[in-house]
Order: sequence, then C-alpha cells, then structure tokens
Amino acid sequence: MERRYNLRPRVSGRVQTSSTIQLSSYSHNVPSAGTPPSSDTRCLRQALLSAEEHNMELAIENAALKQQLSSRTDQTLQKELHAAKLELQTALEAAKETQDLLKKKEGLILENHRELSSLRETLKDQTEELHLSSTQLCLKNKQLNEALTRCSSLEEKLREEFVEREKKEMKLSSLQESLITQKEETDLWVNKYKEVKTALEEETQRSADLQCQGQLTLKEISSIRGEIQARTEENQILSTTLGLRENELNQSISRYDALEEQHNKELLLRQSLERELSSLRQSLITQREETDLWVNKYKEVKTALEEETQRSADLEQCHRELMLEVKTRTEENQVLSSTLTLRREELRGTIRKHHALEEDCKKQLVERQQSWERRLQEVQRLWAEKEDALAKQVCKAEEEVKSLIIQNIQLQVCCCLTFQMFLWLFGLE
Repeated sequence: MERRYNLRPRVSGRVQTSSTIQLSSYSHNVPSAGTPPSSDTRCLRQALLSAEEHNMELAIENAALKQQLSSRTDQTLQKELHAAKLELQTALEAAKETQDLLKKKEGLILENHRELSSLRETLKDQTEELHLSSTQLCLKNKQLNEALTRCSSLEEKLREEFVEREKKEMKLSSLQESLITQKEETDLWVNKYKEVKTALEEETQRSADLQCQGQLTLKEISSIRGEIQARTEENQILSTTLGLRENELNQSISRYDALEEQHNKELLLRQSLERELSSLRQSLITQREETDLWVNKYKEVKTALEEETQRSADLEQCHRELMLEVKTRTEENQVLSSTLTLRREELRGTIRKHHALEEDCKKQLVERQQSWERRLQEVQRLWAEKEDALAKQVCKAEEEVKSLIIQNIQLQVCCCLTFQMFLWLFGLE
C-alpha cells in the first residue's frame, strides 16, 4: 500500500518534467517576438498546438489510466481486503463460537468443580458425622463393654454369692441337722439324766433302806450277841445264820460300796452331764445366736440377691436396649456406609466424567489452538501471497507506467524531432 501511495507523486513529477521539457523545447523553438509571423510559422504553431493538445490528451489518458489502475488496484485490494475481512470475521466468529463453547465448558467445569467442592464438603461433613458416629459408637461400645464387664463381674459376684449362699444354706442345713441331732442327743442325755436321776433316787432310797436295815441288823447283832451268852445253844444255829447274815451284810456292804461308787460315778457323770448340758445350752444359745445371725444374713443376702436380681434384670434390660441401639446403629452405619459407597462411586464417576471432560476440553482446546494456528498460518500465508501478488501487480503497474512514461517521452522526442525536421525542411533555422 505504501508503494501504491508513493507512486502518484512520482508519476505527477514525471508528468511535470515531461511538460517542462515540452515547454522548454517549445520555448526554445518558438521564434522571437520581433520577427513577423509567416504562414509556415503559423502552421508550425498550429502543429505545435495540436501536438501540445495531443500531449495533453496523452497526459490526460495517462492520468486516467493511472486512476483506473489505482482504482482497479484499490478495488481489487478492497475486494481482497473485504474477502480477507470476511474470512477474518468468519474466523473470528468461529473463534468467538469456540470461545463461547470454551466459556460454556469452563462454566460447566466450574460448576463441576463447585459440585465437586460441594460434594467434597458433603463428604467431609459425612466423614465428620461418620467419625462422630464412630466415636459415639466406640464410646457406646466402650460403655457396652464396661457394662458387659460389670454384668460379667456382677454375674461372677452373683455366682460367687449364689455359691456362698448355697454353701451357707448347706452349712445352715448341716447346722440345722446338727442342731436337730444335738437336740436329739440332748433329749437322749436329758432322758438318760432323768433315768439316772430316778435310778440314783431309787438307789439312795435303797441305800437308806439298807442303812436302816444295817442299823436294824446291828441292833439285832448286838441283841444277838447279848443273847449269845445267854443262848449258847442257839449260837451254833445263830452262828450259821450270822455267817449267812454276815455274808449277806458283806455282800450288802460291798453292794453299798459299789452303789456308793456308782453313785459317786453317777454324780460325776451327772456333774459332767450338767456341765455338758450347760455347755450344750451355751452352744445352743450361741448356735441360736449364730442361726439368728445366719438367718439375718440369709435375709440380707436374700434381699441383696433380690436387689441384684432386680439389678441384673435392669442390666439385662439395659443390655437388651443397648444391643438394640447397637443393632440400629450398626444398621444405620451399614446404610450410611452403603450410601457413602454409592456417593463415592457417584463422585468417582463424576470425577472420571470431569477428568474426561477436562481431557476432551484440553484436546479440543489443543485442536482449536492447532486449527487456529493453522488458520493463522494459512491467513498469514494468504496475506503474504496476496502481498506478494499485490507487490508484483504494483511492480507491473510501475513498469507499465514507466513504459508509458518512456513512450510518452519517446513520443515527445519524436514530436520534437519532427518539429525540428519541419523547421529544417522549411529552413526556419
């Protein structure tokens, strides 16, 4: 374009130089003002005027041709520029469409990012809720374990207390049996004591009777000894009777001694029995006190066992409730885990889709950039080709203008030569 705009003043300068050459030649060949004009000079002047008119016409034609060339070049350039503008507009529209699509895809990507961020936040919230629920479950499990340990310890205590209770019941039953046996033994000993007492009373009565009989016999012996002297005849008979009576007395004395020994033994036995009875009474009193204590302990243990059974029932109820809560929580956790797995799978699918969309967008962007670069390269190549073609056309136009100028100069030279030839022929020199 610069070449085209720079050509016009050059052409005008050349035209001016040609016109100045023509005027200088005309002024050089024009005769002086003092010479009278002749017919030849008039003819020459007319020829010169006609040549000048012809030169002016040629100059006008050259200017018209130059204008036509410039207009044609301008029109072609305008057309090419219009076509290039249209191509550029189409390319820009395509680029705008691609940019709009890219913006839409970027918006979709941003929406996907937002959805991903929201889903990540929801996942974080759900993970926090799961963590809280897991911590709560851990605490509940710990509480359940503690409750189970307590239940197991209480069960062990209950078992131990039940075993102790059974042992105590066995001891109580054995003590009751021993008490029953001791009561029976005491009853037997009391009966024996009563029998021995009656026997001792009978023996004392017998011993008193025997003592009376002994006193009577002694009185009889004294009377008999008194009568022995008087009754010598009766001594032999009485001696036999006395021997028998003495034997009987000795036997009765031995019996009396044996009875005294038995009485002493029975007294000792009675004292020992009384001691045993007192000890048995004391043992019975102590055993009664122990039985009362054991009965009180049994009642306390029974109440404690009832309380423990109530506690165990309450604990079993709490354990059942806790187990139901654990089951419900486990079911809720399973549902949450299933929902989380589904959400994770959906998120993974969305992430995969997002990555696929990003890869597609990247590929499309790369392809669009490559196509845009190719189009730019093609446009640049076309612009370079068009510039080269325009430069060639301008060069051709310059060469044509130069050739036209040269032809014009040659025509002017020919006109000058013909004018000089006319002058030389007509002898005006």
